[in-house]
Amino acid sequence: FVAFGLFGAAQAATDLEITDVLNSNLTYVANSGRWSGSGTTVLGDTTADPTGITYVVSGQTVTATIASVPANTTGRVSFSVNVNAGTAPGTIPNDADFNYDDDANGTTPDRTGTSNQVSFT
Repeated sequence: FVAFGLFGAAQAATDLEITDVLNSNLTYVANSGRWSGSGTTVLGDTTADPTGITYVVSGQTVTATIASVPANTTGRVSFSVNVNAGTAPGTIPNDADFNYDDDANGTTPDRTGTSNQVSFT
């Protein structure tokens, strides 16, 4: 899962986009996406999503765009993957990139970065 938080901010962040390009040794599990903002509602891989989030899976890329994250809140987006058969034992690195608009002008992302890398063994 990818956890996110907006701490010490005076206003909400808009259009938080989280993109995870899965390692080639991983396969996304269809219909496994969840967002803390919608409880246990399954996120549609290619269909309609709950209000407030757009969730798209295309090949090895998982992208979640959250319309608004209130100041001083946290949340998470999660999904499942399988390790491909024949993958040698070891560590499979995975991380996600993010960007969001923190001044609500809607023109360009103001903050960008990469999550901490999570390894699976």
